[in-house]
Amino acid sequence: MNFCLLLAALIAAPILVAQALPSAQASSSEAGPIAIVPLNSNNPDAKAIVTGALEVSQGRAVIAASGTITSGSETTPVTLPHRGMLRVCATTTVKLAADASVPPGETPGLMMAMDHGAVEMSFATGRNSDILLTPDFRILIGGPGAAEVKVRLGQHGDTCVDNTGVNTPYVLVSSVFEGGAYRVQSGQRVMFEHGSLHEVVDNEKEPCGCPPPLHPGTNEFPVAQSEGLAPLPQPTPGTS
Repeated sequence: MNFCLLLAALIAAPILVAQALPSAQASSSEAGPIAIVPLNSNNPDAKAIVTGALEVSQGRAVIAASGTITSGSETTPVTLPHRGMLRVCATTTVKLAADASVPPGETPGLMMAMDHGAVEMSFATGRNSDILLTPDFRILIGGPGAAEVKVRLGQHGDTCVDNTGVNTPYVLVSSVFEGGAYRVQSGQRVMFEHGSLHEVVDNEKEPCGCPPPLHPGTNEFPVAQSEGLAPLPQPTPGTS
């Protein structure tokens, strides 16, 4: 199945459930918005683009039940009310939706989907799991607890998952195509090469989260460029 269609189906699924179950939809509404995204930036290239079921007020986009966040040239800090933060790294697009299939009165899990880039998740987890979908994996963040999880998608399907901390919730990575699953332990950083559970580097040395900022005028070749998360610097006229 085309990945874009798969993303659309996954994001639409909880919305359709909410329409079929008005009580669940009302419960989600009473719980408040799922995300708040700052839109103010002194650098036009760094502004995030936000679409979906949202309200824009006082320089912020408030996502009610579902939406899409696309970062510009800088990381976008997304507030998850009463839970914590989601950092959407430079040039990354993330789709968000509340899981409306949970019973009324319970805090819904967060459903996320991305097909490139990187994210950093620092938030409290509850009874209902949070899920991040990539082209190759379904990454489930269990609870309850305090999640510090970083995920980066590299070239050729390489997927880096970092479950930082000591007493973090469990992180279960399931393959979309191959079947099977891999549990990333607390304090473990894993690289799934070529989008496969059969090619695992269980002590990955490179960071999984947002790459460091660019330093124009230097000879550095940061992770952002090597992973395709930032454009290569343009040569200065008259140089080679």
